[in-house]
Amino acid sequence: MSQEAALQEKAERLVRKLEEVRRAHAEQPEAERRAAFEQALDEELASVPAADADRVIGDVRTRLIHTARERDQRVSQLENRIREQESTIADLRRQLEEAEKAPAPAPAPVAAGPAPDLDVVRAALSKVVEGQAPDVATLGLSPSDESMYSLFAGLMQFTMGYGEGRTWILASLGVGAAAQADSVMIKGMQDKARQAMRECLAGDTSAAKKLKDELNVYAKFLIALNESFQFSIDTGSRKILGELNLQPVLDKHKRLVGPDYEKAWRELELVHAGLSDLTRNDLWEQYFRESFREKLGGHGKLG
Repeated sequence: MSQEAALQEKAERLVRKLEEVRRAHAEQPEAERRAAFEQALDEELASVPAADADRVIGDVRTRLIHTARERDQRVSQLENRIREQESTIADLRRQLEEAEKAPAPAPAPVAAGPAPDLDVVRAALSKVVEGQAPDVATLGLSPSDESMYSLFAGLMQFTMGYGEGRTWILASLGVGAAAQADSVMIKGMQDKARQAMRECLAGDTSAAKKLKDELNVYAKFLIALNESFQFSIDTGSRKILGELNLQPVLDKHKRLVGPDYEKAWRELELVHAGLSDLTRNDLWEQYFRESFREKLGGHGKLG
């Protein structure tokens, strides 16, 4: 085996060894992990002359730079996807604004037939608002009227469930009016659409506008949620890549004859190990949650 091939094999073995150490000490305190990494480096480089050790570290550095470039490429691809999403969101916003401005269509003529008992239908839908499930077969409706009733009941149930989920998301993130709310206040926020439906079924003609306004807020929340996720993915990913940026580490460990690649590698490996040890929840809290919360909060009234 040539000397060059031997040094490359040594660099590969060093990377594998450090990875084994990282996995073996993943649950240990940072000081113990650092000591383990230093011991592994000392052991692997003990039999390598100083000049060759620099070459091994240089090879490792090259591998890290290649990995970093691959990450940059993935970030670029992610940015393209975000731009596509933003374009889609802009189209949805335009459609929503046009729909809000458009006059209500005139009701289509319907064939005359036996009219359903609206008082019975209204009473059944009132039970739906309160979370009950009336037996449609007992309402005395025709098949077509049963279908219409089921449509309205399903839309009402979806609206109330959507409102509950939206309010709890805002409360858990500390966004908007739900940020400082207790469980009783949150329940009241969830009941906005429910109360508007109660009033509609009770004959309050002004309640329909309240319900429409609340549904518009629901639609805007969905758009804001998507925008906020896209923003937090971009912001959080850049924070992580910034911590893995090799150049500041090399600048930190400059010597008269050039960077101390060994110390730079050790520090970068410790940073990488620390990131790898984070749980999914830790990653969310440290790198993504705050930017998501701030972006979502910047959309105005959402709940």
